[in-house]
Amino acid sequence: MKILIIDTSTKFLYVSLTIDNLEVFKHILEGKNNHSEHLIPIITKALQENNIGVGDLDKIIVGKGPGSYTGLRISMTVAKMFAWSKKIDLYAISSLDIIASGYFKKNGIYAIKSFAKYNYIYDKIVEVKEGNINILTNDEFSLESDFDERIKGFDCFIINENNYIYDVFKIIDLATDKCVDIHSLGPNYLRKVL
Repeated sequence: MKILIIDTSTKFLYVSLTIDNLEVFKHILEGKNNHSEHLIPIITKALQENNIGVGDLDKIIVGKGPGSYTGLRISMTVAKMFAWSKKIDLYAISSLDIIASGYFKKNGIYAIKSFAKYNYIYDKIVEVKEGNINILTNDEFSLESDFDERIKGFDCFIINENNYIYDVFKIIDLATDKCVDIHSLGPNYLRKVL
C-alpha cells in the first residue's frame, strides 16, 4: 500500500510517503507563507525518488485544519485534485493530531496548540491511555490566554511549534475519516472574523 500524507496548516509543511508499511520519504519544511511554492515540488521529489506516479497511490491523507486559511486551501486542493483525478481514496484528519502524533504512544494528557494571529491559537486537549486517545476538548479557536487558563485544570504536556513530532504510522492509524464525496470536503477553518 502506498500512502501520501500532507499537511500545510501551520508554518511547517509536512509531506510523508509510505510504501508497504515503511516510511520511504519524509520532508518537514519551515515556511514563510510560501507552502504553495514548495508542496508540489516536494511531492514530486517523493514520488520520483520511489519510482512511482500519483496514480500509483492507494491513499492520500490530508490535514483538514484547523490552521492557516491559505495553508489549508493549498494542501486540501492538491489532495482533492489528486484523489478525484486518479480515483484515490482520500482521508482527512485534524491537523492538530498530525502535529502531535509523535507523542501519542505515551500515556498522558496533551495540550496541543498552533498559532493563529493576534494572540489567538488553534488548540485541542487529549488524553492518551493504553494507546487509546480520548478527546478532552475538541479542536478550537481561542485566545492564547483563555487556553492557558483552561489547561490549568490539567496535568498536561504542552505541544507547540517548538516541539511538534510527526509519527506517520500514528497518523495513518488516526485517519479513519474516509471522504465519500471529495467535492464536499472542506477545511476546518474554525477562525472567526476578528
